[in-house]
Amino acid sequence: MYDSLFIFEFLLRLIGFFIEIGSEWKIAIFSSLFASATTILGIYLTIKHNEKMVSKQLANQEEQYSESKRMQIMPFISYGLDETDETSHLTHENGGASFCPYGFVSGGNGPSVLFYSKMNMVNRIMTIRNVSEKPAVGFRALEIRAEEDATTRSLIFPFEIYVIEANGHSDMFLQTGIPKVIPEKSKYNQIEDIPINYNMYLDVSYGDILGNYYEQTITLRVFPVFTIYTDSSPSDFKLDMRIENIATPKFIKDKNIFNDKPKYLDVTMSIK
Repeated sequence: MYDSLFIFEFLLRLIGFFIEIGSEWKIAIFSSLFASATTILGIYLTIKHNEKMVSKQLANQEEQYSESKRMQIMPFISYGLDETDETSHLTHENGGASFCPYGFVSGGNGPSVLFYSKMNMVNRIMTIRNVSEKPAVGFRALEIRAEEDATTRSLIFPFEIYVIEANGHSDMFLQTGIPKVIPEKSKYNQIEDIPINYNMYLDVSYGDILGNYYEQTITLRVFPVFTIYTDSSPSDFKLDMRIENIATPKFIKDKNIFNDKPKYLDVTMSIK
């Protein structure tokens, strides 16, 4: 009670003092208070700015360290194509794909049927080689696709290599082709309308020993090699395949190879 009265009396005396003093003193006192407040605010803002800059610098240093560490353990994969006597991915040790974008026929509600005798085919083995000193973990084929107009029915097959050691390699079987006759439910009216060359795009993923996740696309060009006979026999051709382009691996920060569930390669297509 007495404390409250004392504070109230002090405030009254302080107000009376300001009323009694001249305007020059009032200006001087308020100027001094304003300058002090401005100085304190400036010091506070400077401290906060320095704290923010230090925090940002530490975050940049941590990111640079992580990036440097990632580059030191990042696997580098090379790809090559070789001819093979194998005729099916089902008999190949590591599996692979039979991908015929213009050659499927409808199998009703059941699986699609390929008439291999009515197809011009090309078979290749893709060698997947780790040319770095660090292992590649969980190498997977994600998807295989062709141009937008190369539409057929779906095909699913698994391809996954748990680890490709440093300087090690693995391989997968690739088979593709074009039809010799018009497939059922084809959008083409005659065989000459079906493209005899096209690109396939193989999307793959893999990681490093810390689980950093990478995706990469390999472009494969399929094209005819013509044979011209010296006599009156009609010219013929066989299909060839080559690697057209290998995209730079894309590092995906928000994914980890160890958290990515294994899945089968799903070739998504549909008959038009």
